[in-house]
Amino acid sequence: MGCLRLRRVLVSNGSDSRVRMPVCRRGTALILDGRVNPVMLQATPRCCLGAHAQPLVSPARTPNGHAVQGQITMFQLTIWSVPALAATALAIYTLYRVHRYQDVPGVWAIRWLALFVGIWSLGQLLGSLLTGIDAKLIAAKLQYLGIAFTPVAWFAFALTYARQRRRPNNPTLIVLSIVPVLTIILALTNELHHLVWSSVTLLEHDGYVSLTMAYGPWFTLSAVYGYATLFTATVMLGYALSESSRYRKPLVAIMAAPIITAALNLLYLSPWNPSPWFDATPLGFALAALLLNDGVLRFGLLDLRRVLRHKVVEELSDGIIIVSHNGRVIDINPSALRTLGIDDGDALNRHATSLIPSPAIPDMLSQRRTDCVISLLQGSFHVIATPLASEDDGGQQMALVFRDITARREQEMQLKLVKNRMERLAQTDYLTGLHNRRYFMRRLSEEVERVKRQGYTLSVLLIDLDYFKHVNDTHGHDVGDRVLRVIANVCDEVKRLTDVCSRIGGEEFAILLPDTEPPGALKLAQRLRETIANQFIAAAAEETPPIRVTASIGVATVSRHSPYLEHVLSQADQALYQAKNDGRNTVRVAA
Repeated sequence: MGCLRLRRVLVSNGSDSRVRMPVCRRGTALILDGRVNPVMLQATPRCCLGAHAQPLVSPARTPNGHAVQGQITMFQLTIWSVPALAATALAIYTLYRVHRYQDVPGVWAIRWLALFVGIWSLGQLLGSLLTGIDAKLIAAKLQYLGIAFTPVAWFAFALTYARQRRRPNNPTLIVLSIVPVLTIILALTNELHHLVWSSVTLLEHDGYVSLTMAYGPWFTLSAVYGYATLFTATVMLGYALSESSRYRKPLVAIMAAPIITAALNLLYLSPWNPSPWFDATPLGFALAALLLNDGVLRFGLLDLRRVLRHKVVEELSDGIIIVSHNGRVIDINPSALRTLGIDDGDALNRHATSLIPSPAIPDMLSQRRTDCVISLLQGSFHVIATPLASEDDGGQQMALVFRDITARREQEMQLKLVKNRMERLAQTDYLTGLHNRRYFMRRLSEEVERVKRQGYTLSVLLIDLDYFKHVNDTHGHDVGDRVLRVIANVCDEVKRLTDVCSRIGGEEFAILLPDTEPPGALKLAQRLRETIANQFIAAAAEETPPIRVTASIGVATVSRHSPYLEHVLSQADQALYQAKNDGRNTVRVAA
């Protein structure tokens, strides 16, 4: 440990490059050009080397067996190489496992993380096996190829998981790589500026020769950048994993790995490090890469199906709102935001009843009903409630799916209008606009059934125009059609709102009078006959006098106990026949 307290000076090693060497208090280098200064080694007191530090000399042998004083051993094998060897092996094993799962999103980030950690670990392993200062410096520079990019790979994985994408976009990766690339360049050219390492020192402890360094200003900047990247990625990953109870078990391990790794690295860089010759950071990152690999493959953290499901939900045209057991919104997709006309920040953690203007929502949240239709400014929506899996606290989440049915409802309304129009056409006389015989017979059957059930009376009027054939023969069918339309209007005006007026034949009309006694039916028939007789209908030629027609009317009334209830129309027809026999332009009531 004493060598760490020695003053450092810049000493030439006999080449163009210059390295910083430890010196004793007298200012003479202990190590020069990879060799121990034999003069100063003998003159240097033990206190200058430290209580446990040993002279950095391991005599080499000549062919005659004589020792060569001051030659440094170039290779060593100690227990301190085991962690670096284990980290390298873990990184290679992770790369092997990842290679079998090429199609799983996020694996590419694990692959790069394992590769960078493997380079870092391999450089540390070489540095622990070699004793020459030049060789150790080369190994240290090799480590920086992995050190600089390891936090970036970790961040790329966290970003991939948090945003559920296959990989971040290229501009993001380029920005993240600026500092690591500069760090690698400065590390490889450190002899020119000493911004990464201000000095390097060989230290021997119990037979293990290590390389300790004093760090320059760029190292501090890159370390802060690495820690910030690592911390941001870990928080991002932890937040994304914590949203699902399914991933809380792997969350603990995945969150702990970078935290422990960062703690080990901080301890290594701190002045309180009890073992300055040993850096356990790459071993921690190797374990973290292995844990991430297990998380991706075993727990399915970045299963393609999950990514696709998330993408489908985000791009689905149907709006989806996820509410907690207490009715508060915990997730909402863009389509639902557009449907409700709100922003993401205005929706989260609000109660669903305050977002959706429908009295049916409380019943849907309590599962008393499963769907409803609401009308918004954007149109009409069919809302379907689907219970989800129970939460860990015993509550149950629910998905509210908004399906835009505006176009469908418009189509349904159009179809309904067309259907109603077709029904009216099927039930309407095309010439007069009154109901036709088919409709009249259906309503007559319905009214007869009501008479049977409820016991009220039903009256029927049959109207036949007198000598209508003469009108057609004299004035033509166009005038005859005009006469029929005029009589139809008269019948429609004279009848009551509850009555049903129909044209059932050429010049025959019929009127149903529900709940009407014989006197009332007779009175309405007389008024109708008089109104028809008073109509003046223009003829085809202007010089021809107006046309007047009369009508004969038969009346029949039935009740529950009538013997001819089913034949009420026949009874009315008999009364009409009687009216024509009695001179026409008259009303007769069936006996």
